[in-house]
Amino acid sequence: MRRGAGLPLRSLGVSRHAGHALAVGLLTAGLLAGQAEARGPAASGGEPTFVEQSLECRGELLLWRIVDQDGDGALELLVVEAPPEGRRQLRLHAIQGGRVATEPRARMDLLEDITAVGLAELDPEQPGQEVLLLTPRGAYSYSLNRTSYRGNVQRLVEADLLYDFPRSDGLGWWPFVLPGAAGGDDVLYPCPDALSVLRDGALVPLEGPEPGGASADAQDGPPQARAGAARVELEVRGGKLRAPFVGEDAGGTWTMAEDGRSLEAPALVDFDGDGDLDLVFAGRDALRVHASERGRFSPAVTMRASWPAYLGEDPDERELRLLPAAPGRRPDLLAILGQASDQGLGNSGQRLMLLRQGPLGPLPETPQQVLSFEAARLTPSLADLDGDGRTDLVVRQFRLPDFSDVLTGLEFELSFFWYRGDGRGFERQPTLRDDRTYDEEQMDELIARRVFGPDLSGDGLGDLVEVDLQGRISIRRLIKDSGFFSGTTWTLERAAWKRFDTTGSIRELEVSDINGDGLADILSAGDAGVTAILSQGGRR
Repeated sequence: MRRGAGLPLRSLGVSRHAGHALAVGLLTAGLLAGQAEARGPAASGGEPTFVEQSLECRGELLLWRIVDQDGDGALELLVVEAPPEGRRQLRLHAIQGGRVATEPRARMDLLEDITAVGLAELDPEQPGQEVLLLTPRGAYSYSLNRTSYRGNVQRLVEADLLYDFPRSDGLGWWPFVLPGAAGGDDVLYPCPDALSVLRDGALVPLEGPEPGGASADAQDGPPQARAGAARVELEVRGGKLRAPFVGEDAGGTWTMAEDGRSLEAPALVDFDGDGDLDLVFAGRDALRVHASERGRFSPAVTMRASWPAYLGEDPDERELRLLPAAPGRRPDLLAILGQASDQGLGNSGQRLMLLRQGPLGPLPETPQQVLSFEAARLTPSLADLDGDGRTDLVVRQFRLPDFSDVLTGLEFELSFFWYRGDGRGFERQPTLRDDRTYDEEQMDELIARRVFGPDLSGDGLGDLVEVDLQGRISIRRLIKDSGFFSGTTWTLERAAWKRFDTTGSIRELEVSDINGDGLADILSAGDAGVTAILSQGGRR
């Protein structure tokens, strides 16, 4: 899998209580926090500057990714647009000299039956990665080194693959590309009975539970979409097709997810610490691992562990995340457990559990650490905020007002807790707690998408990036103060260090170093295109 897949956005839910209509608008807007990796300080000395630019689409932006298609180490911006007339088009824009090239270095039209695309090394005779094309009847490859379909399409798989379809002008991104040996990458294909890998010209299904359930949206598709009971559902949010099941954040960590109505979706990580990436499934009954050796994945389960009782009986009430590990070490798990409010909308008890792998298996008898919160929504993220090389835990807590507050005025609370990594887990008390309250007149300030983690200012410490409803982007810095008598204190800036009046969107925000200068850059995508804010003056 390639970086930049992006984590799937998650809605916070909707209200069933009419007295909280304001809160409904707040939740459906999505108060989201991303995950990212902190960088070291810039070596140029002065304060960095930023260049703002936008890549506009002729029609609607269907998807975008940061990729390295030619494998030269320089990143490119891949976009797919749906013009008012004509076919959907994929474009690849080089990122050079600290800027995104306006003219694409490669483009291709997407035929009507293509339902998902990806990038993979599929043809050893072609340099770089090819475009993976998934259709209802098979998978194909297309080389961006050529300019047309003639003599440029190779059939990879002939089988019924996707059983649920987006609307005719939609498109999905298929991230299940498995780094393979010298002969090219492996790809997981969504077959009716199981996710399968192509081996020696045949599709080999991965061992797992029998698929079950049918999509509620199946009747909206063409006849082929209604054939059979087992379906692979591509995730649709906001009426647009998004990445299916699982994504990678800028820090290299993965969220394990499951589509309970059809096939499970894996995470790709070096789970056993041997240097090879493995497939990890978070099933309803157990954790299953398909180990790999030199890029060859075992179709059979090589490790299985039943979920312990402390994770609860309902898999829908827990979320699992893989914590990044140092080379040669096994990743640990972070479990997020929440209990639904009896009133349908309100604050409830939620817990974070650290589960460290040990000699007896990947799931300990008891969690090594438990943190408890009372919130309507709890969003943890992982980052090295202080630059010490250890993964820290950042928790964003959103609290709704109590029903008794309706008479005195509604106040919403948004808090950040920063727990520093100590090598064994996280410190028991937060190094930083930042609390803010908002009333009904401050809803525009509250509703924003926030990413906490990477260094943009060049001081080696993490920063907070926000994009609001108007598309404006701002940066707030983490401040460290040290005194002989007072010791060290940490604060988060109240006012923005930098503010950009751009055309970003709260739906999508990515913060990572894409121009290679050692400082993070900001990208935010809306229906009409991608807005990029690129740092200038960092180390190269």
